Amino acid sequence: TRIDDMRIVLIASLACSFLPVGIIILIATLFSLMHMYALSMEVALVGLCMYLIMYLLFFRFSPKGSLVVVLTPLLFAMKIPYVIPIVAGLLCGPSSVVSVGCGVGVHYLLGTVIDSAPNIRTMGEGEGQILEKIRMLVESILGNKAMLVVIVAFGITIMVVYLIRRMPVNHSWTIAMIAGAMMNVIILLIGDLLYDVNLSVAGVLFGSLLALAVGKVVEFFRFCVDYGRTERVQFEDDEYYYYVKA
Repeated sequence: TRIDDMRIVLIASLACSFLPVGIIILIATLFSLMHMYALSMEVALVGLCMYLIMYLLFFRFSPKGSLVVVLTPLLFAMKIPYVIPIVAGLLCGPSSVVSVGCGVGVHYLLGTVIDSAPNIRTMGEGEGQILEKIRMLVESILGNKAMLVVIVAFGITIMVVYLIRRMPVNHSWTIAMIAGAMMNVIILLIGDLLYDVNLSVAGVLFGSLLALAVGKVVEFFRFCVDYGRTERVQFEDDEYYYYVKA
């Protein structure tokens, strides 16, 4: 309750507004670990280990994707997570798969802690209880099939969007968005059928449509290309022929 004070939150937010994006990850990590520690030292220990693993993966493969790591759990909290793989595929490279995967991991880690909190509060502080808390959390995180399905779906979606939007064809961004959204829906529904992860079909479909809308807005602000004025020019010199698409 002490760090839920609005004054503290506003001070941290003000600091994050002009500091590098990586500092936002650090401050968010510290806040979440303090909340976990208020629940139980064992929970904070498990959370710290998970964050360290993500940190090593993130800074090894995708050190420039700090904003993606922050936005992914935020969009999950806003119930619009399917926007992130489409936008990441449009604006980022293949390494954003790691950033998005870390963000998904953070979301499900916090969700596991919240779901386990009532049971953890009823446990004692003996040595056996400490190990039981750690075991319960680790098994809940590693056995979370929904997290694995979402990570796989988002990763494949990002790669599909990235590869298609780089093709030298007209309206490649629109094609990439539609193909990525369809791929995301298919993988999520297949994962739901195979592993019974209790995904909302209506939520997946609506979220994918919203992702397409957001993608078009991103495309508009990224560049507005007049495809009607595409020109192809051919010319030559003493040695070569040149084919130019303008």
